[in-house]
Amino acid sequence: MQSPGHIKNPLTIIAIFAGLSEISGTVVLPLIAAENQFYFMWFVMAFPMLLVGAFFCILLMNYRVLYAPSDFKNEDHFVALLPKASIYDQVKKLEEEAPHIAIDPTEGWNGEPPAIEEERQSEGILEPTASESPREHSAESAFSRFKTWARVRIASEIEDQVFDRLQKQYSQPISRGIASDRGIIDGAVQDGNKFVIFDVRTAESDMRGWEAYHIFDTMLERARSLTYPPSLDLVLILVLVIPGSASKEMPQVTNAAKDFERKFKIKTAVVTFQAPLLDR
Repeated sequence: MQSPGHIKNPLTIIAIFAGLSEISGTVVLPLIAAENQFYFMWFVMAFPMLLVGAFFCILLMNYRVLYAPSDFKNEDHFVALLPKASIYDQVKKLEEEAPHIAIDPTEGWNGEPPAIEEERQSEGILEPTASESPREHSAESAFSRFKTWARVRIASEIEDQVFDRLQKQYSQPISRGIASDRGIIDGAVQDGNKFVIFDVRTAESDMRGWEAYHIFDTMLERARSLTYPPSLDLVLILVLVIPGSASKEMPQVTNAAKDFERKFKIKTAVVTFQAPLLDR
């Protein structure tokens, strides 16, 4: 039988405050002046009820915050409990990162808005503004949206292929589309004593060093907003997907990764994949 250890999660705080309120009621009350005992008695009765109410609200709305990774017998399982980003947020992230992807301006274009956009409208994800109607969408604006969704589809397909290849290097499944307080994390996995964070970007071969440094800084900010075992070493991996005809040599990005690692004492890496889909 394992000896009981200290509870290292928010439940400890709840237990401490509940215990203090009970101790106050039995020890402190006789020492308080008679005119103040009425108010203190109400506090002793109301405070535990407030704690119980807050506990059940948290349990109902965000139960994950009540458990630390160390509460699991196998800490590898904590990654599976990390909150998932919504499909809308994931698509929005792809839209923001995909504008530079070159596409065939006529391939697949039939003069109608993208089907995926119609699905998003039917699901209530997109709503037309009060001043516009479907008839008021010009051919030009519809074509612009078509090109945006074409880029999103390419970026999504590339990301799937990248994680399929990365997964072969890890025994634990890579959790994708993780929601953090600072934004979406493309992927995360526990690899032994390492907590690995992935950020997948489609890029040209001439990415600037300051761009890569900014991406690493964003990754670190998002990773620190997650709850993971303090015994794990954080590793940030920037996955760059470049056109198949481009060179994998990106010295500015590599140097930026090294500079970031020296400054923050956090392991970084740059992985490059070539994607023929980007050769347009």
